[in-house]
Amino acid sequence: MKSIAASSERRKLAPPRPINLSPIVRVENRRYVAADRLLPMEQIAPRTSWKVVAVRAAMWGLGFGLGVGTILAVSIWLVERPKSWNTRALTPHNVKAAGIGHAKDLGSTLDVDGIGTSFSFDLENTTSEDLTLPKDVKVMQSDKSSGSLADSSLLVQKEYFIPAKHTVAVTLQNANECVKTMKTDECFDAIFKDVGDIVIFDQSAKREIRFAVPSYKGRKDGAPDFISTD
Repeated sequence: MKSIAASSERRKLAPPRPINLSPIVRVENRRYVAADRLLPMEQIAPRTSWKVVAVRAAMWGLGFGLGVGTILAVSIWLVERPKSWNTRALTPHNVKAAGIGHAKDLGSTLDVDGIGTSFSFDLENTTSEDLTLPKDVKVMQSDKSSGSLADSSLLVQKEYFIPAKHTVAVTLQNANECVKTMKTDECFDAIFKDVGDIVIFDQSAKREIRFAVPSYKGRKDGAPDFISTD
């Protein structure tokens, strides 16, 4: 009994354990510990080295520079790339060929000094703007078999104004291409037998007009269908 009493007495006399009044903090592993037992932040996450900061800044600058350079390169390419030819603005219809003679006006008479071919057609302006076909356009002709282009002797006789959504009669001709003793259909075959298309390039406006060479049958006497003194 004495031993039990002595033990009980010692328990009563033992000093109480100190109570930790620090805030309770929940850490990642779901355990709860007192805040004063946590390590300082500078010990948990050491400061980033200046070398790491410099490398990150350099990489960011490199990426930004590449992005800006790519945008500039694409913008320059879009501005300076070759523009395609507009083949829909001006559309030819009802193309006809005729034999033409070129003559000198001697007053009382006309002296025919050469013959050639004239192409007349209706040129439709399909746009909503007024357009002009200048006299100094580039006229070419394509080879019937290969499709390759070559210079043509045909010329536009004047400048043509074509109002929006309207059609204007246009003429091309090479009135002095063959000698005056040649028949008009012979002259036509000599120049256009192997030609597939006539192509007109308006270089200032990047417009293209194309039509197939029509068939032509001259007069029985071989004389020109009309005379030009221009």
